[in-house]
Amino acid sequence: MCLGCFGCLPNPKSVAEVGAYFDRMLPQLRATEPALDAVKFLRRFGHNVEQKVMVRIPVNGVVGVLPQWGRGAMRIRRSWLVGEFVDKPLTRAAGRLLRWACEPSPIVTTARERMEKGSSPEA
Repeated sequence: MCLGCFGCLPNPKSVAEVGAYFDRMLPQLRATEPALDAVKFLRRFGHNVEQKVMVRIPVNGVVGVLPQWGRGAMRIRRSWLVGEFVDKPLTRAAGRLLRWACEPSPIVTTARERMEKGSSPEA
């Protein structure tokens, strides 16, 4: 569904249409100073080692999905070896951990069931 009043275009229906879209958009894209500042901020964020590690994992994961021209424009240099053998596995592991952590535990499930029934823990 596309809401024309918001100025969106119809979704591409094929790989060729996606390619054509990017070919049209690429000349219009620029690495502006605010964009470069945002990259610097994200890549330097954190006051201690733990914070830096926890931010770098998803940031490097995002960098890994940028096309080469996008990384070049944003002045991000990252070896494909590091991306393939460090960033991707760490990003996948972090994603799995987050999915696991967001799943309801048996304790939370039991507590919610009790609340829905209106019973006390002694019941």
